[in-house]
Amino acid sequence: YKYSCSSIFVDAIAHKKPIICFSGPMSDYFFNTYGNIGFLCNDFDEMKNIIQRIIKLEYNATYSVQKNNIISASHDITNINRLLIQAKKNFPWL
Repeated sequence: YKYSCSSIFVDAIAHKKPIICFSGPMSDYFFNTYGNIGFLCNDFDEMKNIIQRIIKLEYNATYSVQKNNIISASHDITNINRLLIQAKKNFPWL
């Protein structure tokens, strides 16, 4: 599970929504490849803090950057087979 990527992650990109997830090999790969596409959290407390700040609209400027990066990522990830091939090159144990 540590090296897997939830389908919710792929759905968020497909629907062009910023991602809130825990840091891990796959999520780190996507953030490193596409830039700021959401929020990488190290633990539940950090995630809770980020969500509270989103609710308070503290990330409005960040949202437009994330949205633009996700749009770029979604153009690259329109074909799930291409995504899987790319991931398997970077994570051969998949």
